[in-house]
Amino acid sequence: MKQSDNKDQINQTEDIKGEKGTLRKALLRRIPISSSPEFEAFQRIRTEISRKICEQLFSCPEWQDAATVFCYVGTERELDTCGILHAALCEGKQLAVPKTEGKGEMSAREVRGLNELLPGAMGILEPAEDAPVIPKEKISLIIVPGLAFDSAGYRLGYGGGYYDRYLSDFLCCSIGLCPEARLLKQVPRESHDHAVQMLITESRIIRKC
Repeated sequence: MKQSDNKDQINQTEDIKGEKGTLRKALLRRIPISSSPEFEAFQRIRTEISRKICEQLFSCPEWQDAATVFCYVGTERELDTCGILHAALCEGKQLAVPKTEGKGEMSAREVRGLNELLPGAMGILEPAEDAPVIPKEKISLIIVPGLAFDSAGYRLGYGGGYYDRYLSDFLCCSIGLCPEARLLKQVPRESHDHAVQMLITESRIIRKC
């Protein structure tokens, strides 16, 4: 590769990172914080959208056939995934929850009850240090968070790179959960970004395979 081509590629990558950063800030500004007067109304809407998305997910054969589910714990500014975590345990599925292992790295750790979750990085609930690691090849499906998605399955995350690294060699079903209001025409993409195979909103299911 010529030096000029390499420089153009670096500049293009930096431009995309800048687009992502700008979009991320704009979306986060639209999500009320707990001290704001809009927070209570936001929580009511969040609860209803989360319930509808759960119903859509539970109707999918990908969920019904899954023996092991890897799902994040949603914060108060994300979709509420407690219904998913409870359903996995009640249905006898093996449940894995993310645990941060270092900068940009996470593992899937087994939990047998939600009381096993403890505050971890940035106060987000995660498994204890001694929770068993579940290898990727044992996971039937992964539920992927995102600030926004597009209809091709690409996501705008929070900038840590945890899920792009994890999905780089993940071979089973990946599902993104996204409110319709944050389903964008196109999310800025870098070469290392990985699209999910399915998207579920409160009103539809989009399969990419």
